[in-house]
Amino acid sequence: MITVNCSEATLPSLLKTTELDRYRSHTPSAERKQVSAIVHRVPKAVLQDQAFQEWTETFGPTTQHLVALTDDYRHDATFTSSAKNVLQLSMLDEDIFPLLHAATPDTWTAPALPPNATLLQSGHQLKMQPKGQLEMLSHDRDVPYPSTPDGVEAARQGFAKDMPEYAAECAKAREAVRADPRWSVSSRDPGSDIVVTTLGTGSAIPSKYRNVSSTHLDVPGLGGILLDCGEGTLGQLRRRYGYDGLRKVYQELRMVFVSHMHADHHLGLQSILQDRFAVSRRVNGAKCLCLMVEWHHVEAVPRGADSYRHFFIGSRTVELRRPAGSAGQPDLGRQRLAAEGAIAWRRVFCVR
Repeated sequence: MITVNCSEATLPSLLKTTELDRYRSHTPSAERKQVSAIVHRVPKAVLQDQAFQEWTETFGPTTQHLVALTDDYRHDATFTSSAKNVLQLSMLDEDIFPLLHAATPDTWTAPALPPNATLLQSGHQLKMQPKGQLEMLSHDRDVPYPSTPDGVEAARQGFAKDMPEYAAECAKAREAVRADPRWSVSSRDPGSDIVVTTLGTGSAIPSKYRNVSSTHLDVPGLGGILLDCGEGTLGQLRRRYGYDGLRKVYQELRMVFVSHMHADHHLGLQSILQDRFAVSRRVNGAKCLCLMVEWHHVEAVPRGADSYRHFFIGSRTVELRRPAGSAGQPDLGRQRLAAEGAIAWRRVFCVR
């Protein structure tokens, strides 16, 4: 299987590259290799480009072309059971548990596809060994997430009817909070206005109810900080904030801190940088972003950065130190940290 990540800017380079010639039909059959599937991560303009479509045909009739659009796709909720939980929790407090931004406009239509191509959708599965065809996983028991205000209200009424005790406890809790004198008093405690949004609390791979590691901090007067960004973090941000809200998040984002270089903590970084860069070209106000990663794994970053050199402005090494007088603090995990002094080295990249 081959994955092609291409934009309008990089399309000419893709069409000229010889890296994939051994899989294409103009190569002598004795030297040619067969590729079962190619996943194309491309915008709609590239997909509809005549030269691109002709290029895909050179891989022969047995190659499956799986298209993942980057700019014109359905926005339905993927994990409907998790979305249902959010809808139930919104009955308790819609400010703390806002509804998901997961609605596809009725005017959306699938684009025309080149021969032997399929538009990827949520639930698609391709078995590589033994070789199989693209299949759609069945989720017959999942209830679709409502995509309109009327649908949301109908779902809430359905919850109240099916779970009257839960609905009554939600109403009781709301009344108790609003009756508390602290409800009408603005807190002046340090840090009381920081908003912590958990985008993923799972480990290794996404599960039915939890995505992999990522947490967003909104610090008034400072900006946003993203602690880890496992694969799928961009989708979580879009469902949480919507497209207009995500523009504001990008404008105010100041740092991405990658705790360590396990895949479930950093694989979502590329898509976030790419999307932020695209949005920043259209929206004024986005400032320089600091990317902080582990020092002893930093050699992997410049190699990948060559393809995205327009992101990076510069870099430097920093030393993280534990505050003096903290010897009595508990151990912070598997790796024992020194009571005082340097505890870790990080490389800081400045990103446009």
